[in-house]
Formats: sequence, structure tokens, C-alpha cells
Amino acid sequence: MALPRPVTIIRRWFAMALLAGSLTAAFAAQREVTATTLVPRESSPPPAEGEDVQPEPWRYLLHLPKGYEDSDKKWPLMFYLHGRSARGNDFSRVRRYGPPSFLDKKPGFPFIAVSPQLPAGSWPYRSLLELIDELTELYRIDENRIYLTGVSLGGGGAWYLAATNPDRFAAMVPLCGYGGVSLAKKLTNLPIWAFHGAEDAITPLEPHQKLVDAVNQQGGNATMTVIPGGNHGNIIVPVYKKQELYDWLLKQERGKPIVPVKQSKPAQTVKVASPKPRPALIAKPIAGNRDLETYEIQAGDTLWKLAREFDTTIDTLKSINKMTGDTIYVGQTLRYPALVESSSEPDQ
Repeated sequence: MALPRPVTIIRRWFAMALLAGSLTAAFAAQREVTATTLVPRESSPPPAEGEDVQPEPWRYLLHLPKGYEDSDKKWPLMFYLHGRSARGNDFSRVRRYGPPSFLDKKPGFPFIAVSPQLPAGSWPYRSLLELIDELTELYRIDENRIYLTGVSLGGGGAWYLAATNPDRFAAMVPLCGYGGVSLAKKLTNLPIWAFHGAEDAITPLEPHQKLVDAVNQQGGNATMTVIPGGNHGNIIVPVYKKQELYDWLLKQERGKPIVPVKQSKPAQTVKVASPKPRPALIAKPIAGNRDLETYEIQAGDTLWKLAREFDTTIDTLKSINKMTGDTIYVGQTLRYPALVESSSEPDQ
């Protein structure tokens, strides 16, 4: 099973076609939709006959703020990455939580908001950067104010996407997702406001807190807000309802001094205890009745990332593959439990 390959985007052709009004009837019809409505879109269409074959274009939900069509103003972009349960080809899943769940009712929301839908697997970072490049050609986006946010799988995806090209973004807001502490040194110039539930049993707080701490230890500017009583799903609505979050975002501009977070209530401080020594793993499968499949390790993979993608745990992967450490190598064959259908709960 291979991770999604980067999308090759025909940016110049598509932009010229848009300006010339020579899009297909489907795209022309979409352009008629009121700008303040959250509408489905696609990135560049597949190549014409005889051109090189490329993967399917990105499908995404688009919000254009009130007043977009009546001025030449450039607008900030909020780029949102959803969680695991919203993957697929049904936009109703993406609309269940996060910004897509309320933007139809917020015509005055002062951002262009784009919410791509991930078909399967994990977020492909280079392909997402290419999509952002295309969006800046299609819409009047202020490239100095591109803000990145995401939930769960999308929160982890936001950390890795930002680290892939940190100079592309003006600020980042990851929720209940994290990445390896090695990302910290790449993110010292990016203002970050992270959120996590104190009682999150799906994505642990500890590694997220460690990553935020590591950014600050490297001289960066990252704030962690831990929500008391918060679990993996119930923090999403209150976080995205915070007006002070959007006020803070709009103060961040690429290339200008960072404006620190000033919260109306003090952030909860959580002492992260050192992990207790773990007993040696017994090399026997613990995957229940699920069949095993194989996957070839790719550059950028981590055990945490693969465990999330394959809907299993790190301990299960290590046990199945008789691993005594956490090191994996590009090209290595990894066995994992066959995937089951994604959960439909909105806390993923």
C-alpha cells in the first residue's frame, strides 16, 4: 500500500482558462454560486488526451467571505485539514466538525477558507503545497497571511506540512495532533497556538506538549492551551468558536514580528511526567482477528503516523514485526493489521 502521490497541477493553464471563461460547464456552474456559501470545488482538471496521466485533482470545500466579489481586496486564507473519520469522497463528512460545519452560517467570516478532502491514508505534504500554490492563482489570497489549522490526523498533518515549508505560512493552529520533536527546529519562526484536551484518550497529550516545548526551547514561539475535561472530540467546537483565536490569527503576517498569544483565561499548565520503563515486548501478534497486510516504508514515515493510518497501535506494529526498538527504515517491509472501515464519530 503506497501513500498518496503528489498531484501534478497545471496551474498556468487552469488560471488562463478561468480568466478566459473557457472552463467546462460544471466548473462554470460552480462559479455562479454565491460567494458566501460553502461550495464544492476541484483543483486542476485531468490532462487532455495525449498528455501525461496524473492523479485525480483535489476536491475541496470553498468559503469566500462577504464582499469578496465586490472588491479587488486580497484576503487571508485559512487552510483546514480534517481528521481520519472525514476521509473519502463524501463532503458531508468534512462538514461535520471544524470550520466547514459553521461557515455556511458565517458569511462575515473574514477568511477565504479551503477544506480539502483526503481520499485515504495520510496527508501528502508536497501535494498540499501545490494545491495552495494553485489556490493563490485562482483566488485573491494575501500570500503573507496564509493560516494552517487541522484536527487529529489533520492536526498532525498541519505540523508536518508546516515543517515541510514553514516560510509558506503566517501562523498555525493544530488541535489534538502532533509530530516528532525533530520538527521543532524547522518551526522557530512560525507562531503556533496548539490545543489539546486534558483527557484525550485517543491522541495523548504528552507528545504534543513535548513538541510545543521543543519549539520554544529552539527559540520559537508556540503556545499550548490544554482544555480541562477535554477529550479528543469535545474540544473542537469551543476552540473554533473562540473569537480571540481569529483575532490573534489576523495579527500574524509573514515577515513581520510575531504577536504573542494573550488568552482571556490563563492556559492550563500540565506537567508531563517521564514515561515509566516498559517491559520487553512479547513477539506475538495482538491484532485480534484482523488479517495482516504489508507496507513498504517511505521517506517521512514514523511508527506513530503509520499506526494512525492503519487504525492500530504502535505496540501492535512492533509486536507483529518483532521489533524491540522504534527505528524504521526506508524500504523496510512492515506488516500491519488489515484496515477496517473508518469510524463515523466526529472526534477522529
